[in-house]
Amino acid sequence: MRNQGIDLLRIVLMVMVVIFHFVSFGNLNFNDPVKLNEPNFLQSHFLASFTVVAVNCYVMISGYVRIRPCPGKLALILIPVCFYDVIIGSFFSISQHGLRVSDILFRIPNSITETYWFVETYIVLFLISPFLNRMLNHLTMRSHVSIILLGCFLFYVLPMSTFFDLTRGDRGFGIENFVMLYVTGDCLRRIHLEPGNVIISRKSVFYTAFTCYIAFSLTTFLINALWAGGRHPEDGIQSPFYGYNTFTVYLAAICLFVIFLNHDIKNGPARYFIRIAAPLTFPVYIIHEQPDIRTRVYDWFSWYENQSPMWLFLVPLSSIMIFAAFTFVEWVRRFLFGSFDSRIERFVIKLYVKIKSKVLPIPGTR
Repeated sequence: MRNQGIDLLRIVLMVMVVIFHFVSFGNLNFNDPVKLNEPNFLQSHFLASFTVVAVNCYVMISGYVRIRPCPGKLALILIPVCFYDVIIGSFFSISQHGLRVSDILFRIPNSITETYWFVETYIVLFLISPFLNRMLNHLTMRSHVSIILLGCFLFYVLPMSTFFDLTRGDRGFGIENFVMLYVTGDCLRRIHLEPGNVIISRKSVFYTAFTCYIAFSLTTFLINALWAGGRHPEDGIQSPFYGYNTFTVYLAAICLFVIFLNHDIKNGPARYFIRIAAPLTFPVYIIHEQPDIRTRVYDWFSWYENQSPMWLFLVPLSSIMIFAAFTFVEWVRRFLFGSFDSRIERFVIKLYVKIKSKVLPIPGTR
């Protein structure tokens, strides 16, 4: 049975991803030195500090539910990337300079490595997940927690120092962060599901997690606002303490995850909406980050970039509108091409079984 709280979290996280991209890469870019003295600069940092946790939470969900890798699931991850990037990219190529075969041949690998960094790193996590699962199955709770504490020190605390950074400044985009988040999500599953691990009430867990999420996010906001405020525009204002592997971001992601973990959705319209919308969230990331769409979306909503103080509410509202629109687009795609997706999934599975039987034949058979 699906955890409705986790499904609701998927929806919230995707809205947060859109908000974070608005204030990070759009016309409201808080990393742009030109924006340093604009009225909404601090508001941009505020929204970014509360939404940067979304990526970490997504990977924690994978650790909580455990990735069960098979070629068919890998195909279902890549189908939206191929579909939307080829269709949208080809459309704009035709309208600008005509369609070239090279545009289609090189678009997918270039998109995965340059645009969809999350897909690239997640595929690596997907491929190594059987080994991670086997390791995690043999860990005691004490060993599990010890690995997390060691990983936090090596990959979250030390990178905040410029003197000893094992991640080489990847800011949490690399596989080491994804592995840490996967292991953390699995630990949260053990704590949540194994009897005797939770000794306080569900309501106390919720309020504690909510308070800590606010506190850690505000800490992230203060660190980065103070860093940027003390910089000259010509020096750049990209804070070294602002990344997916920042310790406060990691802790805030855990707290946000716990908030929704114990959230029970009763039967009714809300439960039905969550059941329909949750599986459609990932393609929203693919569509709104498609290069030809991304620049136009930011331009469409750039009219209010200097509207203060309503700006703080307009950005989340616009992000919800984008999420709703692209969720509907994906629903239409699945309605029209869902059977085609299933055929591709079955074909990939059959191909994998055939290749596996040739490369790794069963002993005693020809």
